[in-house]
Amino acid sequence: MGALLVLYSTGYSLFNVPYLAIPAEMSDDYHGRTRLLSFRTFFVAVGQFVGLSVSGWMLQHLGGGRAGYATMGYCLAAVVLVTELGTFFGLRTMPIAPVTISSARGSLESFLSLFRNSQYALLMGAKFVQLLGVSVSISTSLLFMLNVLGAGYAGQANFSLAQNVAIAFSMLFWVRVSRRIGKRVSAMIAIVIYALVSLSWLMAGAGEPTLFIVIRGMVMGIGAGGILLMGASMLPDTMEYDYSRTGIRREGIYSSGFAIIEKAAFAIGPGLIGIYLSRSGYIPTLRGHLVRQPDSVHWALYVGTAILPAIMVLASTVFLSFYNLSEEKLNRLRPNVRS
Repeated sequence: MGALLVLYSTGYSLFNVPYLAIPAEMSDDYHGRTRLLSFRTFFVAVGQFVGLSVSGWMLQHLGGGRAGYATMGYCLAAVVLVTELGTFFGLRTMPIAPVTISSARGSLESFLSLFRNSQYALLMGAKFVQLLGVSVSISTSLLFMLNVLGAGYAGQANFSLAQNVAIAFSMLFWVRVSRRIGKRVSAMIAIVIYALVSLSWLMAGAGEPTLFIVIRGMVMGIGAGGILLMGASMLPDTMEYDYSRTGIRREGIYSSGFAIIEKAAFAIGPGLIGIYLSRSGYIPTLRGHLVRQPDSVHWALYVGTAILPAIMVLASTVFLSFYNLSEEKLNRLRPNVRS
């Protein structure tokens, strides 16, 4: 299983690193990039929605078991293959940007050199604490639904479906808001929305109505959509800023740095919350049957679902308050590059 996960993650990175680098070459329009990447965020939500709902539907009709899960895996793998090949062939006519060679020697030196770009360093600092908070929330969400709210797997499914639908359809809202007030301020508004919904779980308890769970999912999805879109659209801006300063195109190195930050956050967050839950006395389920948890674990799940994600996501505003890549600043730098 471990070997297959390594193989899967390697394939994901081989696709995702150039995929994140390409938008910087597709458009040099500040707001056009936001609109372009809104399609990416929309289909991220659609993919998660399909993965959650269709996989559950398939398992139900296939009868579960080893054969049912295997068939589901083959079908979802086919979807992944078709969509990735569609991306590859769909971009075959895209103009290729001129290639320049970085003076940095070695992958580590190339990676560290990225952080001389202060705007990229600030964006990555913000993304790291955001993803750390999100990974902690994801790790505890189902346990919170099962052991604190008593909403079961259906509660988690309802919450996730509402969240992904809201992420998808919030793109129209965030593209317009970003054009009016800018990416940084839009990101901060989205962060506050996400943090407030996270903290609202402190008011939830056993027997929480499904309607309240769905409403939280929808509002949190709106906040998450803004965070995802603004972060993705600011990344190519930092790439252009680097090109304007150095005259070197390093989009691939920048996107690989982003991928490293993403993977690190999603490795550290679950690990830390797992240690915290174990120290709090969490009792594992026995053959799929829930075990009555001590009060200390209930409090730990409130911390992991409500408090820590809110604190970490809000901490990203400290980095973003110093981020200053506006449309006007990039436009001023472009004549220097062309000359």
